[in-house]
Amino acid sequence: LVIFNFTQGYLILLLYNIRELRKLRKRRDPDFDRYSLCRMYQLRENVVIMKMLLKIFAPSFIFALPAFLFYGVAYILPSTEYYNYISSMLFAFLDLWIALSCLNAQLIFPFFDYRFRRSANKISLFRIFLKIRERRSSRAK
Repeated sequence: LVIFNFTQGYLILLLYNIRELRKLRKRRDPDFDRYSLCRMYQLRENVVIMKMLLKIFAPSFIFALPAFLFYGVAYILPSTEYYNYISSMLFAFLDLWIALSCLNAQLIFPFFDYRFRRSANKISLFRIFLKIRERRSSRAK
């Protein structure tokens, strides 16, 4: 229910920003002042970032699913000495998976937006990943 409400609010805000941006683009009257230009730029940036986040949502959600699995299994285990050990291990894996998810989020941003790619090109590890990706895409063609 929470995910549905968040998704609904996100899409409503995205559509509102796109509609406002279209209104500002159509307006070419003398009252088109500096504030309107700043607002137009901000709306354009909001739309670009929100569309990029939509692209990142699915891979990030799929990568985070095991964390929910670890937590769910640890929650339903009975409270005995043997299962407490397994539960502790599951919570340790949960912590590890959350750390890996955060690292994954850091690594996938440059693949979805060119602005992140420019700054990520300074990192040697990212350049290696980018070369591997380019080789794979050239083989597929």
